[in-house]
Formats: sequence, C-alpha cells, structure tokens
Amino acid sequence: MKIALTIAGSDSIGGAGVQMDLKAFASLGVHGCSAITCLTAQNTKKITRIDPVPPDMLREQILAVLDDMIPDAAKTGAIYTAENGDVIAEIFSDTRIPLVVDPVLVSTTGARLAREELIAVYRRRLIPCCALVTPNISETETLTGIRVSHIDDAAKAAKSLLSLGPSGVLIKGIPAEEKVSDYLLLRDGSEQILTSTRWPGEFHGTGCMLSALITGHLSLGDDLCTSVIKARGELFSALEFGMDLGKGIKIVDPLREIRTNSEKARILASLEKIRSGIEDMLRVELIPEVGSNLGFSLPEPRTERDVAAFSGRIVREGTKAKVIGCAKFGASKHVARVIIAASKYDNSVKSAMNIKFNMGNLNACTKAGLSMSSFSRKEEPEGVSSMSWGTERAIQAFGSVPDIIWDEGGHGKEPMIRILGKDPDDVLMKLGKITDNLGG
Repeated sequence: MKIALTIAGSDSIGGAGVQMDLKAFASLGVHGCSAITCLTAQNTKKITRIDPVPPDMLREQILAVLDDMIPDAAKTGAIYTAENGDVIAEIFSDTRIPLVVDPVLVSTTGARLAREELIAVYRRRLIPCCALVTPNISETETLTGIRVSHIDDAAKAAKSLLSLGPSGVLIKGIPAEEKVSDYLLLRDGSEQILTSTRWPGEFHGTGCMLSALITGHLSLGDDLCTSVIKARGELFSALEFGMDLGKGIKIVDPLREIRTNSEKARILASLEKIRSGIEDMLRVELIPEVGSNLGFSLPEPRTERDVAAFSGRIVREGTKAKVIGCAKFGASKHVARVIIAASKYDNSVKSAMNIKFNMGNLNACTKAGLSMSSFSRKEEPEGVSSMSWGTERAIQAFGSVPDIIWDEGGHGKEPMIRILGKDPDDVLMKLGKITDNLGG
C-alpha cells in the first residue's frame, strides 16, 4: 500500500486541513500519515482561535513517521509560523520524498493562516525544495508581487515561482468568464491551461482536497502533470455534491464515490435477495402487458443511472411471475422516473414497483388501506417526461407522497398502478396487502 504524509493544521469540523487530506488519501486507496502544525477552532462560518504547535513537537511528529515508514509523497497545508516552516524545510531538503506545498495564507472564511514572517520562509526554503507549489491567485500575488487577472499574468507569476527551484507550479482559480482556469508550468518548460465550469458559491476545503489528491496520485506513481489532471477531475466531480452540513459555506466530500459504490453494492444485493420473494408473491393478474419491475435508488437520485431494477423486467411465465435478468443500475426508465420525482418530495422514498391497472386491482389497493393519488395523461403538457410529470402531479394533488399512484393510460400508453415505498421490503409489504385483498 502506498503512503502519503500531510503536514497541516487541524480543522474542528473536518472539512479542511489534516482531516480533509486524510480523507482524500483514503479515497485513492493511499494510507495517510499526519503531522499537526496548528490547532484551530473553526466551523463553516469562521475561525475563532489558532494555536501553533511548538516547532520541536512538529519535528518529533514528522520524524516519528519517517523513522518507521517512508512516505511515497508528502504535502503541506497551513503551517502558520515561520519556525514550523523552517522545521519542514530542514527535514525535506534532506529527503527524496516528493513534497507538494500548498501555501495556505488565508482561510475561505477570511482568517489569516500564516504569520507575516512565513512568506519569506516559503520563498527562501520551502518552495525551492518542493516538487509542486499550488497557490491560488491571492497567494500567488503575495508570493510574487505580480497581480494576476488573466492567464498571461499567471504565466509570468509561475515563471517567477519556478525560478525559486520547484519542479512545477500550479496557479489556481484564474477567472475566465463563466469558467475557471488553473495554469500548470513544469521545470521542462511544458505548460497546461486547465479550464472547468465554475461552480456557484463557496466551498470549504477545496484547496486542501486538490493538493492532497495530487499528493495521493504522486504517491501512486503518477507524474506531476497526470497527478494534477486526475486530481482536478476528482475535485470538480466532488463539487457537484457539496454538502450543506453547517450554517456557512459548503463542505466537499472526497469519500462520496466510495460510499456511493458501497451503497450501490448493497442495493443490488438487496434486490437479488428478494428475487424469489417477488416470484412467490406477485400474482400474474398483477403483471401488466409491458411487464413489472421493482426499482431501488441511491439516496437523492438525480438520473436513471442512480436507480437499480431488474434488467429483463418481471414477466408472466405460465401461471407464475418470473424475474428476468439481474439487478442493474439504469435498467428501468419507468420506475426510475417515478422514484426520482417522488424523492424530491420525500427523500425517504427510494423504491417503486409498477403493477397492472384494472378496477379489481385498484379496489384491492383501497381495501388494503393504502393511500392513493392519480393523474390524467390528458392533462400532460407537451415535451415533458410522462412519469416525472405524472408522479409530481399526483403527489401535489395528494399533499405528500402516497403509497399508490395510478393512471388510466392514454394513446399508446398502458394504464398502470405504481406502489411506492422506502425500500423493496416496504414495497413488497404493500404488495402483500394488495394480494390479500384480491378476489379469487
């Protein structure tokens, strides 16, 4: 297993600093080690206190790691004092461990994270011994004295920083209309202008996450340019799902993909587990001409790819129901759109199943004591998704998400009853109640 070391401040809410770095390392399958430079009392709105770690204690932390294992790459975040900057430079000038220096000077919430004397240490000692320095525009201007308002300015500033001795310079956050660009300059003279869509609002921990991901990729053996490109892609993917956990700015989550993959595996296993239960419980008179399906979604689904169902639907096989194919994400548009629309009104609703519409089946739903609502396709506007529109229309008419949403069909559209629930077990429980109230 590859190893990466972060030397940075501690963030009480876990959205930046060492806490963010360790999560970013873990997202890449890299073992993270840490040395704390300063303790902060902070949240998503402000920093109320910063206490630097004494230089001898910082030295002991780093040497304790290096005495036991050799990191494949390391990074710095907020260092805060010149004395601690000197400690880091002294150690890493004598090692061959690639070092990423993120020269954190001010937090996103506006608090200073570097004493004035540290600026000179960055220029004189830390930047010269690093593999990559990753300042944002404000940090670049402080470190070089060059005002940066467009790419040409960034190129000039990057050359100034490169003359100090690092192997590469990445200047972040250069405005480009509705986009944002980063400028990468390497020792061999090669350059990259990396442009992405600018996400609205502010986020806590983006600089930490980016530099940690770059460090993680370096530890895995990627070169500087590849590490930067991969890390930026991973960061911008995470920004789409920024978390509103506090009362201030959003927090980015580098572990979201890992958690999503774990949840996907659990969802697929849950559907496969109840395959035989569906076949035993679902009577053929409940299966529509187009077949049935049972969907189960990730939390807060956005697209059909966030909803799993059976790839071949649930069909009639003689006098029995038969589940065809395997559980797969993106397998059903119909139930996926119902779940996505319903989850907007109640995020606990993550499962749905379609069954045959007729008055006998609808009466069984009523006798089962299930809440119901409906929509008419005659009222459907042009150019909308029938299931999304119809589901929302029925929910709005009922005032909340009901157990059952039904419609009488339309031109080329089979009438349908849909059972909604929190998970497949909940849906099957409701299906069982319907079955118990069917005639015959």
